[in-house]
Amino acid sequence: MSRIFILLMALVIFSSSQALAFKLPSYQEVCALLTDLQGWQGEECSGVNMNTPMGEIVTAERSYLKGDKEIQVMVIHGIQATQFWQPFAYVTEVDTPENYSKLTTVDGFKVGISHEKQTNSGSVVVLLNEKDSMAATIFVVQYNDMSWKDGLRLARQFDWKKIEKAFK
Repeated sequence: MSRIFILLMALVIFSSSQALAFKLPSYQEVCALLTDLQGWQGEECSGVNMNTPMGEIVTAERSYLKGDKEIQVMVIHGIQATQFWQPFAYVTEVDTPENYSKLTTVDGFKVGISHEKQTNSGSVVVLLNEKDSMAATIFVVQYNDMSWKDGLRLARQFDWKKIEKAFK
């Protein structure tokens, strides 16, 4: 009976020390990193911190408007980041009449671009960090009515290194 008790206590202490060793930011802290863009009207940032059986999740999301254009910016940490990054994990470039996707490196970060040619919309996904060779934190810009190059230009206006640092 005492061996089971000692084992359970060791597991509790070990899991507590692991949780204390890696503190994730609150979504409010991440929202503060989604700064204003010159010439764009930023909406209020929203987000969530959540504990799940699959791990901890942090998301922050903010929309920006400029005339009839809108972009949505998100930071995602957790299992959702892995799922969002998945299309870029195995393909480096695809060009069809309907879509263009590629994986590239920008300022030392892996960046996935997915563009729908007919709607002139898509997303720029920046891999901020990995855990156990899987995406842990990503930064995403979803855009409409613009080229993927314009979407990437807007994404680069955010401080990826500062966002990455919040999750270390």
